[in-house]
Amino acid sequence: MRILLTSSNTASHPYPVFPLGCAVVAKALKAAGHEVEIFDVMAETGGDPSLENIGKALEMLAERLRAFSPGMVGISIRNIDNVNILEEETFLDIPKRMVEVAWSVLPRVPVVLGGSGFSIMPETMLERLGADYGVAGEGEHAVVELAAEIAAGKRPPKGVRKSPPLGGDEGDGWRIVGAEYPGDLLGFYTSKGSVAPVQTKRGCPNHCVYCSYPFLEGRAIRCRPPSEVVDEMRFLREERGADFVFFTDSVFNDAEGTYWRVVEEMERKSPEVPWTAFFQPSKEITPDIVERLSAAGLHSVELGVDAAADKSLKEMGKGFSFDLAKRCNDIFTDAGIAVANYFMMGGPGETRETIEEGINNIASLERAVSFVFLGVRILPGTPLLKLAIEQGVVTPDTDFTSPVYYFSPELDRKWLEQRLDETLARMKRCVYPPNSMDAGIALLRRMGYRGNLWEMMLPGNNKAPVTDGNTKPEMRNPKY
Repeated sequence: MRILLTSSNTASHPYPVFPLGCAVVAKALKAAGHEVEIFDVMAETGGDPSLENIGKALEMLAERLRAFSPGMVGISIRNIDNVNILEEETFLDIPKRMVEVAWSVLPRVPVVLGGSGFSIMPETMLERLGADYGVAGEGEHAVVELAAEIAAGKRPPKGVRKSPPLGGDEGDGWRIVGAEYPGDLLGFYTSKGSVAPVQTKRGCPNHCVYCSYPFLEGRAIRCRPPSEVVDEMRFLREERGADFVFFTDSVFNDAEGTYWRVVEEMERKSPEVPWTAFFQPSKEITPDIVERLSAAGLHSVELGVDAAADKSLKEMGKGFSFDLAKRCNDIFTDAGIAVANYFMMGGPGETRETIEEGINNIASLERAVSFVFLGVRILPGTPLLKLAIEQGVVTPDTDFTSPVYYFSPELDRKWLEQRLDETLARMKRCVYPPNSMDAGIALLRRMGYRGNLWEMMLPGNNKAPVTDGNTKPEMRNPKY
């Protein structure tokens, strides 16, 4: 059966993101014998998702549907909104219009919704967007099953299929598979400054109160075979021209240490491509460990600190202190690894005292970049939602398809905004508001720079982002 998978994402800041989830489902469907094509709205807009360009992209979708005449259409929803209370954008209008376009061209074609954004609140999203089916969770297995039924001439009852977590390389049932990386599509994203995404595992055992990862992927860590991960890195470099890889795991350095299997495989096969990932502060991070990671190609890290004072960290469900986070920062930066930290101000337990402490703590990270967000987005399935209901911030009937934020009842939001404007907005190497770098990033992207452009904010930076090589020298991790 012919299947058209579509990516509806148009979030372009700080840069467009390759539709990894859609690409993984495409590979699974191809392995099951289906003929699959991918239509990406962001690529069709040329990276400029203006209303006019989105309209043109939807016209292109109609043309593709007529030409390909699929027996099933999938629509992937990655983002509900941009999680920036100071300049909100929402993204659900586009998938709704895509459903309408599909049925205007092929009135009887089954339309299936999926993706991380959809899976957070699947029943609500399916009702709001009006498609036939939805797949919540890890879609490779459930989508293939649904496609088999439709190809056999069946029309199952409409509704949401909730996919259980897939097994890892040692688990039962379906293994986690890699992604389909069409050269033209990946080439578009790398030309716009993005990096090639690779997933090594799923699942997150942490207990951060605001986070949807355990809800989406479960708490048990399930790994892809390390050999497949590193072979994928080599394929991306040799066959797709990728010069930078981003591991999309919720946390790369998981407490169980499964990430070392990937590191050991990189050491063995030497894929010769620099990489970056999300790390969590940990006592296991030592100078010797970081030296080994650097030798394996680690170029930079993004630390999920998320709160800037010890009391706030505890209330956010973190299992470390700010001192530990700073110590990890220093170990990485001492080794020449660029570091970016992420903070949310105003979360559970925050007071004026913790805000002042947090401002001072962020200021102490002199050799790292800090991205700061105002408030904490409330998502279904998280402990933060339960707390927000108990405190009367929201009700069980609140519509979370529109962004709703948590602020500590002990804080006045106007005071908080003013205090952050007076301090963090004027602080070197601090990005607040979150979109304050957008214009500069757009300019650097047009000049050909790729990778982590926040690195250019660092003092004495000797690992500048990769360029296209046309007008400027290419600079990478010195090993490569």
